[in-house]
Amino acid sequence: MAIMVVLTLCTCTFGYFISAINKTMMGALAMFTPMVMPMMLFGGLFLNSGNMPGWLSWIQYLSFIHYGYESLVVNQWKDIDYIPCLNNSESSGQCYANGLAVIEDNGFKESALLYDPIIMLVMTAVFLFMTYIGLVIKTKQK
Repeated sequence: MAIMVVLTLCTCTFGYFISAINKTMMGALAMFTPMVMPMMLFGGLFLNSGNMPGWLSWIQYLSFIHYGYESLVVNQWKDIDYIPCLNNSESSGQCYANGLAVIEDNGFKESALLYDPIIMLVMTAVFLFMTYIGLVIKTKQK
């Protein structure tokens, strides 16, 4: 639950930032999608973090979605010692021995559970600061 709370805080403050730097709701909505789509694509949801080309892999570290997803995957699988594998026609063909294999196959590290929530909190603080700066600039313009 704590991971989800931190991820929600980070996501909300990102939304505050987008709202603060736009004059209209339509402008904020138009800006939100192009800014969030790269975060989703490189966050590990659609593209495996371990299979990204080296020249694109740095983008994942700008994404709060990456840190949230990595934390949730590690939290879910870290204590699983055995995963039974069904060798029949209904299985997907991918069998993992334990939870650590799932974590590593996704390109994540087990130690991420320690630092990812802290990084998301730092990102939250940065988004809040940028929101404040955006609001100050808006009020000075009036």
